[in-house]
Parts: sequence; structure tokens; C-alpha cells
Amino acid sequence: MRCAASLLGQALAGIAEDRAALERAVAYQPERGLAGHRERLAAWMTRLGMPVAPEAFVITAGGQHGIDLTLRALTRPGERIAADALTYPGLIGAARQAHLKTLAVPLDDAGMDMEALARLCAQQPPRLVYVTPDQNNPTGAVLSEDRRERLAALARQHEFWILEDGVQYLPEASAAPRSSGWPRSAPCSPSAPPRCWRAGCASAPCGCPRRCRSRWVRRCAPRAGWCRP
Repeated sequence: MRCAASLLGQALAGIAEDRAALERAVAYQPERGLAGHRERLAAWMTRLGMPVAPEAFVITAGGQHGIDLTLRALTRPGERIAADALTYPGLIGAARQAHLKTLAVPLDDAGMDMEALARLCAQQPPRLVYVTPDQNNPTGAVLSEDRRERLAALARQHEFWILEDGVQYLPEASAAPRSSGWPRSAPCSPSAPPRCWRAGCASAPCGCPRRCRSRWVRRCAPRAGWCRP
């Protein structure tokens, strides 16, 4: 904690001594976030084996803001979304505020039950499926590789969005890249990567139509807390 506090103090001191940096810090920020921030995030994701174009990112004021923005941009009131039977309370609250119906999918130690999700899709596919694959909140279950592949396949088959909350994803320098089948090759897979100092980001795959990307900003930019530097 001391090391982090020291680094933060040094960064703030550097901003205070740089007039141009200080002016940028207190000014209203672009709706998608600063280009430099998005470029650094894109470079980081590429190093992790998950290449994302900088223009696909939207910087948010924390993970909850990213979830709320994504739900409001990709769904309509009255639509159905699916999530683990035990899931992050913030997702439930955001869904209620967006007037969405949340469907509970059973889970076990290997994460969401994909056969149960397949049966749900056979009846009426949800508009979006929310997952925390690297550590379910509150159970701690980690979604297995084969279930990740199955989820991507179901998304292609039934054309629903996947909202991945990656707040628990802690990559290591020596770690192998994620499977190419999860989740970036899915047709619809926004992501809310880790939160840091009440900042977060959301990204859409490059195959997502530009009108969908721009709608994220157009529909949700006026929300409180958007202009964080």
C-alpha cells in the first residue's frame, strides 16, 4: 500500500508541476476517454494476447458504470438478460434500473451450467448473458475452458451479447494468452476489464458495427461521473 501511495503521490506531484498536464486533468474529457489512455489499454490487451483496437474502448468511471452503460446501450426495457443464479449484486441493480428481466442460470464449481443456458435459449434466447468467468461473485467459481468455448458457440448460434466482467482477471507475465475462442471471437462480447482508482473501461470486438459502438456513448455519455480524467 505504501508503494502504491508513493507512486500516486509522485504522479499527482508531476501533474501539479506540469501546467499543460494540469489543464488536461481539470478539463472536460472526451466522451470515450483520452486517446492516450485508450491506446495504452489497447497495447496492454495486445500483450495479453487479446488484441483490441483503441477506438473500441470507452473509459468509464469504474466497473459499475461500465456495466450500467453496456446494459443501457445494448438492451431495451423489458428485454431479458441471463446471469449465474448467484451473481454480482451490482448487475442485478443495474438491470432493475434499466427495466430488464434477469434470468438465473444454475452454476457449479466449473461456473455457469451451459446445458441449462442452452435449454433457456431454446425457449427464448436472452438479449445478453453476463458472466464473471475468472471468479464468480460470490461463489468464487471459475468458468472452465470448455464452458467458455460453449458459451461463445451459443452466442454465435442464438446471437446474444456476452458481457464479461473481468474485474477478477489478474494476468501474469508468464501466463498463456486466453483461448482464441473466448470471448473475443464471439460475435457480441463487450467487456468490463479491471477497475483501478474508480476507473474502468468497456470494449466491443472489432467485428461489432460502428453504429453499436457509437451508441454506447450517444445514449449514455450524459450520465453522472462521465468526465473523469
